[in-house]
Amino acid sequence: MAQFIRPALRTTRGCYTAPRTLTPEDRQRLLRSTPPKPKRVREWTPPTEYLMVARGLHPEIREAYVTRCEEWFAARADAARIAREPRRETVDTEAVAALVTKYGAHVPISEYRRVGYSEEALEKVRTHREWMESHEDELQAEIERRWPGSSKPKAKKVIKAVKKKMT
Repeated sequence: MAQFIRPALRTTRGCYTAPRTLTPEDRQRLLRSTPPKPKRVREWTPPTEYLMVARGLHPEIREAYVTRCEEWFAARADAARIAREPRRETVDTEAVAALVTKYGAHVPISEYRRVGYSEEALEKVRTHREWMESHEDELQAEIERRWPGSSKPKAKKVIKAVKKKMT
């Protein structure tokens, strides 16, 4: 048996059957010529760590890249070359990990000093702890507002085993 093919609807679609008439102001706005925006061409600037970038390049283009970067910096002596300070590795990270596992979040400040923290870092830790202690009630109220009942311990359900009779 052949399938029934639904006939195509022969009606106009859309909300307007007749074209809309434009007012003279609309027609002028549509036909007005707008100048194209020129594309902004940015000047190439080398990164400040161009030597580090050059290490990852192929040896054939490494020399050309380094000379191009050095010429650019030589031509623009006024361009400030701000290189980051090398990171000081005075903190013993393994000892810090051991302290965190031993004390948790409240590592004594004297222990931080022992593993190599600077006085500035110790002052940041000290002020952060003071702020947390002074705002403890507000923080707890905000936690209760967002997650009500989160500070109350919940009783665990005890599941009892059920023995079935085998008959």
